[in-house]
Amino acid sequence: MSLLFPFGNTFMDTNKLPGGNVEILATYNADRPTIERHGENDVRVVIHFGHSTIDIIEACLNQLSSEELDELVELWANPNCKREYVDVPEGLLVKRVLGTSPLNRP
Repeated sequence: MSLLFPFGNTFMDTNKLPGGNVEILATYNADRPTIERHGENDVRVVIHFGHSTIDIIEACLNQLSSEELDELVELWANPNCKREYVDVPEGLLVKRVLGTSPLNRP
């Protein structure tokens, strides 16, 4: 499903976000951070609750585009990022609230 949301002075399709749609699955089962690609634009980063931000960035550095990595850091570390938390059997899924812009870019 595709939704439109305001991004600057234009509207963007959620299936064409800069850097794609990035979400985090935090679990107790991940030995190391891993990246799963779901479709052309969707990225899920699977992490252990105990992984540090440095662990996550190092694991993703060569596998994500700079835009995807920026969005991941924004989603994981920015306290002002509007997140949605979904309790799933594997752990906790963290994603950006639909309709909020992915990054405050000029």
